[in-house]
Amino acid sequence: MNDLDIIIIGAGASGLMAAREMSKAGLKVQILEARNRIGGRIFTLKGEQSVQLELGAEFMHGHLPVTLQLIKEAGLKYSKMEGKTFQFKNGELKKDAEFIEDWSPFIRKLNQLDNDMSIRQFLDEYFAEEKYEELRNSVKSFVEGYDAADTNYASAFALREEWSNEGEWTNFRIINGHSSVMEFLANDFKEAGGIINLDTIVKEIIWKHRQVEVVTADGKTYESQQILITVPVSVLRANPNSKAGIAFNPEIPLKIEASRLIGFGSVIKILLQFREPFWNSREFENGKYKNFSFIFSDAPIPTWWSQHPQPSSLLTGWLAGPQAEKLKDVSEDKILKMGISSLSEIFKIEKDGITSYLIDSHLVNWNSDPFTLGAYAYATVNTLQGRKVLNEPVDKTLYFGGEALYEGAEMGTVEAALASGKNVARRIIEDH
Repeated sequence: MNDLDIIIIGAGASGLMAAREMSKAGLKVQILEARNRIGGRIFTLKGEQSVQLELGAEFMHGHLPVTLQLIKEAGLKYSKMEGKTFQFKNGELKKDAEFIEDWSPFIRKLNQLDNDMSIRQFLDEYFAEEKYEELRNSVKSFVEGYDAADTNYASAFALREEWSNEGEWTNFRIINGHSSVMEFLANDFKEAGGIINLDTIVKEIIWKHRQVEVVTADGKTYESQQILITVPVSVLRANPNSKAGIAFNPEIPLKIEASRLIGFGSVIKILLQFREPFWNSREFENGKYKNFSFIFSDAPIPTWWSQHPQPSSLLTGWLAGPQAEKLKDVSEDKILKMGISSLSEIFKIEKDGITSYLIDSHLVNWNSDPFTLGAYAYATVNTLQGRKVLNEPVDKTLYFGGEALYEGAEMGTVEAALASGKNVARRIIEDH
């Protein structure tokens, strides 16, 4: 008889948080993680000159009770992102402009909506006139860029709730990187007797009431009384024959169908480190870019940010949503060239000039990562229904967690993942 109480699939934020909570409650817990590292979609690296690189989650925003408590426990610090914000459109640069024309009437009408629909349908129904073409395009770009969502499916109600929270727009960074929080959780878990197995790809879960057998890609088996699955919903619904796909025996069709009701967006991040922050020079464009934080543009890689107020020569490019999904199979070299071309267009510098300043580059295409198949979840019109089904355990044996299953407004964030992990851990402890 195996004495392991619970196996957790995935050592991301949700899995680690749940593992820590359950091990502290006296349960014997083991995590199986497919990657050669913990953290999942949180991945902090040190670049040239010890510059901190966030290849995954970077900003904290919104209501953050669980994250802030963890940061306090870990003795970590965070800083507010400051600086000027620009919009670059049709070759013209604007500072602190109203980013979306007709935003006020748009929000007013959205607040009057009684029945949920996709944000695309909402725009087509209420803002179809030619004079609102700019509004439609801007909202589409914003939803794709910020929520990594497809406007054909993204819930108007969910976006309304998100946009009504002004605190959502203030961004913070963890000074030692998001991975420091993951390391803190993992260390706490291990100190309580927990075990983390890396490079362990789960391929099949054979289960019946209070009895679970997990089969991995290398043929090993692990047994426990219960199991918590914290893989992204994109992986949960993936073909079991794909690299990270999981087969359930017996099958769980209601859960898999529920996972299809939750949107999952794509993101590409390009991190470019330069010899010096040339944009801060008074000689460059008369100092207009000095201390900028964000640039939103219509360039191929549209969104860029600096590390201000931290002194750094790093710029990060961001492409999300359907436009990023189209580049799933495009080479890193080609995407990197798109980034250089975008900065050349925005800063009005020859591409060779940009590359002459460049000393290091990193690119991550989360949609082509077999263990995530995307970046983070967003709400569709049917997400509430899907989430409700997934949050219900199967026979007090199979449990699910992750940022997509969080029931608050911070869905798709690290806070959502941590809170989901904490909530499902409490449920498992009660059921045990």
